[in-house]
Amino acid sequence: MIGYLEGTVLSSDGHETIIKNNAGVGYQVYYKQIVTIGHQTQVYVSSIFREDGQFLYGFSTLQEKKFFELLLKVKGIGPKTAYNLMTQIGPEQISLAVRTDSKSALSKVPGVGAKAAAQIILDLTGKLDHIEIGTELNKTSARPQLTDTSKQLFQDTVLALKELGYKETEFNQIVLDKLKEQTYQQPEKLLQDVLRSL
Repeated sequence: MIGYLEGTVLSSDGHETIIKNNAGVGYQVYYKQIVTIGHQTQVYVSSIFREDGQFLYGFSTLQEKKFFELLLKVKGIGPKTAYNLMTQIGPEQISLAVRTDSKSALSKVPGVGAKAAAQIILDLTGKLDHIEIGTELNKTSARPQLTDTSKQLFQDTVLALKELGYKETEFNQIVLDKLKEQTYQQPEKLLQDVLRSL
């Protein structure tokens, strides 16, 4: 079972990341952070086995991985819903919701209805104390997360640059830097600024 990956980033779009290890094997990981193409990264991984294959979910810290696996033990919660909870509200807010019996805080996540929220609170009550939340074990691979709007802008700009004949290794970091420097509303403006820097 794969629990940790370290290697070169071949592709990253804020949904999935492909990491090539030293043996030359590329692993496709569900990973919400956008990481720089061509750079080395380290990701904690939770392996999910189903009839149609093996699926890897990536996390920046060991605590996040443990929290995700704890969510999987909740009755009726599958990996996609657990990952949505982890990436959209995070361990701290989930823990707070459990301790304060706040079903509404959990049910705002897609795939989590009132019944599922109540089940999460029921199953996790008293089980969170041993998980140290918020401690970064892997600071080198953690990067600021982009908003959903920024991720869409990133993906639109990447597609446009590829159509113009550029390679991801040429522009990936520039696009990320531009998104961190200022707020963009339209991909056209972002594309113009990136092209000026190429």
